[in-house]
Amino acid sequence: MKKIILVVLFTVTITNILQAQQYEKPTYSEIEKEINDSKSNFYYPKLIERFNSVDSTLTLSEKRHLYYGFTFQKGYSYKYKSKELSDLNEILKKGNPQENDFPKVMTDCEAILKQNPFDLRAMNYKRFVFEKKGEARNSKKQLAQIKMVLSTIISSGDGLSKENPFYVIDSAHCYDLLALLGYKYEGNEKPIENSLHIKIKENDKKIEGFYFDLTPSLKAFNAILSAKAIDKNFMIGTWKIVDVLDSNDNKKLTSLVNGFKKSSMTFNSDMSFQFKSTDTSKGILEFLRIMGNSNYTINANDNSISIGTPKDNYSLLKFKVIKKPKMTFFAIDDNGTQLTFIVEKQ
Repeated sequence: MKKIILVVLFTVTITNILQAQQYEKPTYSEIEKEINDSKSNFYYPKLIERFNSVDSTLTLSEKRHLYYGFTFQKGYSYKYKSKELSDLNEILKKGNPQENDFPKVMTDCEAILKQNPFDLRAMNYKRFVFEKKGEARNSKKQLAQIKMVLSTIISSGDGLSKENPFYVIDSAHCYDLLALLGYKYEGNEKPIENSLHIKIKENDKKIEGFYFDLTPSLKAFNAILSAKAIDKNFMIGTWKIVDVLDSNDNKKLTSLVNGFKKSSMTFNSDMSFQFKSTDTSKGILEFLRIMGNSNYTINANDNSISIGTPKDNYSLLKFKVIKKPKMTFFAIDDNGTQLTFIVEKQ
């Protein structure tokens, strides 16, 4: 999915951040306790109400409980998906919205923010529309909300080392913050424990990249991996890939991810395996070549499937199978590449 660059009307420079005297890492256990105390100033329903009303008196501590506390709310997810989000991205692929796009952009942004109140891009494009329509007061309010989120992230670290990363609750905020700071994404990410190191293009500060702690996102993702045992009868058949989630949003994999969405996997009773696709991109054609005439084996100890042959010890591909009441996932975690296929049995 194409990244939409976040453009804001105020400037926060890297110099300002590096000159900050002290950073405070979020203590999630304490935050969870305080936001659930109805007598506390940090009680979450009160905080989100004040945020929605753009209360300028919110303290930094309250904003930190608001932002990081969202990870304990029912609607929190490591990856948000909706028709409105897809529709908005289609509009933005053409560039900044035009006047005839404004009603649809506003409707989509409102729906996105009901699901994820800290979606910075939805906030920003609401602000953009308000500005273009001459609604200065509303544009200013939207900008104030964006500042609340970004000042909270900046308060958590300088991002220059894995010991002092920026703490974010949404992987998209990594790229939004880079754009705000005036840096360009180099095209490479490296997972390090619960953090992600994102390289940036050459700059006069000689900074190679920034570190972002993604603990809440990874925790939410790992919760999906609690699965019931799988067996051969469950796997036999053709599984269509209906969507692909890229946990790291790696731009280099965009073409491959789109190709997988036009593909299927077949597991036969004789333990043979076929990968098929209607996509003709270079990456998918190479994947087809590598898979060739393969077999599969079921690893009961970790609910995973290994693809290959006995000769190569089934080493071509390995993924976990996650069974949920209404969905099945094939989760791949290979050398830092984290892809999750949402699949349907045909």
